[in-house]
Amino acid sequence: MYEMLFGHSPFRSLDSNNRQNNLIRNIKLCKYSFPDTIRVSEEAKDLIRKLLTKAPEKRLGYKGGSDIQQHPFFRTINWDDLYARRLDAPIKVKLNNKKKQEVRLAARV
Repeated sequence: MYEMLFGHSPFRSLDSNNRQNNLIRNIKLCKYSFPDTIRVSEEAKDLIRKLLTKAPEKRLGYKGGSDIQQHPFFRTINWDDLYARRLDAPIKVKLNNKKKQEVRLAARV
């Protein structure tokens, strides 16, 4: 979710000399921040914080997926309709015939 909203890993390192070591250290320490350059709701940030909690037993979802579903970020989602595929996609992409064929072939795999 963090990567979809901000376009990079929450644990990335900007130091090109020790990028890999710093990445691993940041993951171990659960060290990340939210860029000020991209506006994201407080509900989204709260969800990300709770999903990235270092201690598994304190992490959102540890007790099951319903904890995640009940988070305020998802308050507008009707989960029953989602599971039953009764919801329209928020963004509809028009595919040309070649792309449609590629999507069908990929779905078979």
